[in-house]
Parts: sequence; C-alpha cells; structure tokens
Amino acid sequence: MGAPTVAWTEIDGVNVVHGDELGPLRASLVFRIGKTDEYLHANGLTHLAEHLALFALGQPPHYQNGAVRTCVTSFDTIGDPEQVVTFVRGVCESLGRLDGERLEAETRVLEVEAQQRGRGLSSVMFLWRYGAGGPGLWGFDEYAVRTATAESVQMWADHVFRAGNAALVLSGPPPAGLRMPLAAGQRLHVPALEPLLPRTPAQFRVDRPQVGGLAAVRRSVAASMYSDLLRRRLVERLRRDLAVSYSPTAEYDRYDAETAHVLVEADVHPDHLAAAAEALHGVVDEMADDGVAEAEITASLDEARRSRELADSGTRAYVEALGWLLSGERTSWDAFWDETQALTPDQLLAPAQQARDDMLYAVPSGSELDVDQVALAPRSSLEPELGGDFLTPTQEAPAGSRLAASAEGVERIWPDGTRSTVRYDNCRAALAWPSGARILIGPDATAVGVEPRAWMEALDLITEIDRRTERVAVVMHEPATASAQPSRPAPEGIGWQAAMLIALVCLGGSVAATGMGLVLAREDPASGFLVIALALVTVGVFGAWLLRYAVRERNRQRSPPE
Repeated sequence: MGAPTVAWTEIDGVNVVHGDELGPLRASLVFRIGKTDEYLHANGLTHLAEHLALFALGQPPHYQNGAVRTCVTSFDTIGDPEQVVTFVRGVCESLGRLDGERLEAETRVLEVEAQQRGRGLSSVMFLWRYGAGGPGLWGFDEYAVRTATAESVQMWADHVFRAGNAALVLSGPPPAGLRMPLAAGQRLHVPALEPLLPRTPAQFRVDRPQVGGLAAVRRSVAASMYSDLLRRRLVERLRRDLAVSYSPTAEYDRYDAETAHVLVEADVHPDHLAAAAEALHGVVDEMADDGVAEAEITASLDEARRSRELADSGTRAYVEALGWLLSGERTSWDAFWDETQALTPDQLLAPAQQARDDMLYAVPSGSELDVDQVALAPRSSLEPELGGDFLTPTQEAPAGSRLAASAEGVERIWPDGTRSTVRYDNCRAALAWPSGARILIGPDATAVGVEPRAWMEALDLITEIDRRTERVAVVMHEPATASAQPSRPAPEGIGWQAAMLIALVCLGGSVAATGMGLVLAREDPASGFLVIALALVTVGVFGAWLLRYAVRERNRQRSPPE
C-alpha cells in the first residue's frame, strides 16, 4: 500500500484539498474567519451565522456540526458521497440566505451553550494579553446574541463566507455533482495581534486551582517541537516528580503566517498551588537557559513518527488547507516532516527564549512568582489618566471609590489607588440596562460602571454616555452582575483595615468574656460555662471569620485581579 497522498483542485472558485481514503467521506468546509476578526459589541456574530446556517439543513441521519475557532470557522460532516454533496451545497446556499425568523430562537440556544461552556483558563489568559480585541474576545460574553438583527448577521455572512476565503477538505476524491454556490471573494488576512502588556514575562492571579502560561512565538517547526518538549518536561516535573497535577498540557496553536501561540495549562492539587507555579516558571526558564538534549528530540521524533504513520491522507489534507488559510501559502505535509527531522538542539533555543521572554503566567490565588523576574500585570487601566470632574457620591456609592467624568470619557478611582479609565473614542462596548446602569469597556478590558443611585449627577452622565457610545451599545436585560463584565474587575467591598480592626475587637471581646465565664463558673458552673460557650460560638467565631476575610481582602487588593 502506497503512502497517503494529498491533492489540490478547485471547484466554483473554492480550493479543494483532498486525500485518497476509501469508505465514508469526511468533509470540512473551512472559512478564514473566526473570533479574532470580530468586535466586542458584536462578539459572537460568526457563531450566530454558523448556527443559522446549520439549522436550515435539518437533522439528517449522518453526522454534521460547525465550530468557530480563533481564526477559522468550519462546517463538518461524514457520510456517503451524495450526503456530502447535499451538505456542502446546503451550507453554501443557507449562508447566502440566513433564516431571520429563526434568529430569536438561536440566540436562546447560544445563551444556553454559553452557560454550559463557561470560560476556560486559556480564554482568561487571552483576555489579559489582548484585552477587548483579537483572541481576547474569548474572555467575554457573546454580545451579538443581544444586539444582532437579521440584516446585520446576513451582511456579516455575505462579507466573510466567500469562495476565495474558503477551503473544502475531503478525506477522499471530490464526489460527482459537488457544487459550492458562494459569492466570489478573496482570502481575508488574519488581523495583526495587538498585545497590551507593557512588560513580559508577566503574571496575573486566577481564582482556580490551575497554573497556565501564554506566549507568542515565531511560527516554525522548531517552535512546534519546543511546545511538545515543554509538555514532556511539565509532565515529568508536575506529574511524576511533584505529583501535583494529573495531565499538564502545552499546545502549539498557529495564528497566522508569522506567529503561533504556546498555551500551557495544568490542573493542580489545591494544597500545592505555589509549588506548581514555581515549577512551571522553572521549566520554562531551564529550557531557555540550558536548551534541550538530543535524547529529548529523539523521543519527540519517535512519537511524531508513530503519529505520522497513523495519519491518513484526510488528516494531512486538513493540515495543508489550514496552513494555506492562515498564511496564503501552500506547504506540503512532507515538507513539514523533512524540516522536523533535521532539527538540532541549537535550533530549539530560539523558540524557547522567545517563549520565556514573552510568557504571561496565570498564577493561583495565594501564590506569586518572583516579581523581579516576572512582572505583575498592571491592575490599573493602560489608558492615560483623563482627570475631569468628580461626581458626588450618595450613600449607595462603593465606599472610598470616586467617579470622574470628562469630555473624553469616564474614570473610576478605587480606594487602593487602582484606576479604571475608558475613553469614548475607543470604547469597545457600552452595556446598558433598563435600570439606567451602564458599564463601559475599553480596549484593555478595563470596565467602568455607572450606577444611577450611586452618584448625584449620574443621570446627566448616562445621557452623555449613551450619546457618545451609541455605535457600540449593547442592551442588557438580565440584572447587572459580575458575569457581564470581563475578568478584570476592580476591587471593592469593605476595607480590609476596617475588617481587621473589627475582627481583633471581636476576638479580644471573646477572650475577655471567656475570662469572665471562668470566674463565674467558680460559683455557678452552669452559668459560667454558658457564658464561655456563647463567647466562643458567637463573637469568637465571627471574629475569626472576619479576620480570615480581612487577610484575604488585603492579599487580593495587593495582587493582580482574579
């Protein structure tokens, strides 16, 4: 049996990349459009179009599905040749005339899907790295489900789902009668990344038992192998040596022709969070400083060789098609393998050093890497200060916080000095509730909230906000909650100093009451021990709880937001 082969052809202006497999035909119609192309106030527009397109096809007896990823969107099926022909043609036709009457129903489906999906650690890392744009949009709600109209979804679909912006991947030769009625158009370039952090490596805190890392590196086969070797080192360190993680991962994620991301994630035993964070940082530094051994490369190549032998021509066709969509260049599967086999330890130093210097670490609460080596990601807004006039707080304003408004935007100053600033001219989304509450989100994912009952001049400010941010408005219907905001909230609540003072008073009172109970117990044991019990169970327990809260609040306010 000969080696699997991949062939390229063109049908209706669409590049068709296919293998030579027999049996059920696997098909993926892939478009160069994804999350990174969207805008915050319309986040999820591509996802909505994908749902509407698939709904029009009904529920056939064979597999079909769709997915929106960072840079591409795919429509996938498995079936006999006739079923594949019907599916591909149906997707293309439905994308050209999406069912607007189904829009409301699909928005509900997307909301349920979002509740089940949640936000993974990678989404949070992308948000801290890229803010309210590009891959950072994974860290936000899909606001398009609230703002999209049938016309806006169709306009977006007409713009992005075009023949020149697509590739059809088949596991076998194209079946007879295959048609793809798409409008003509060119491949869309992947938007340039716009990282926000002023300094890397950097760290931020997450309130979950996980450690993670995100770095942008130059796209290459050397970087791909580095990612695999990093995974192997982390498994050895975290799983075998320290026994604090079950399955650490390191993923190499191609972004465009020049750049890829290295994504590291590991669930960690809750009693060993600091050790896991230090181990991750240590492994990244070791590989950049000391390089890798020839034996490590040999082991990685052996595993890659086994995977290569199992990869059929359909898998190879998908890799080639995805490479073209992201870069505009055709590179054969075999070319990647030839270059991979020739790698040397010296060639792996460059991606290792790029990853070390560019890494953003997600560190569990209660842990912190050496700030002299890994900077704290800024908690305050990256936008310049606006100044302006401070609003008059009411009794419902957050204690110690101040809200300022100017002709350029709004600014919140928190008790610990953290500053949240959003300018009108680059506001990415303005969330608006019928109650009058507003949350403005800036490019760096900073959020500034304006509550009508908290500020005397709020109504005039809200009128100005609505006028200046109409183009990015998102009408919200559910009560305003933290889930409506990005994962970079400003600190608020009772001051830890006040909580600490109250806790110490309570604990002191508990000790004094216990002493009085002991004295009383000499004459009346029942009454004395009742006083002691009440002192310990009420004032003592409350004081201990409040002391624990004060310590946690102090640590939180001195650290990056969770």
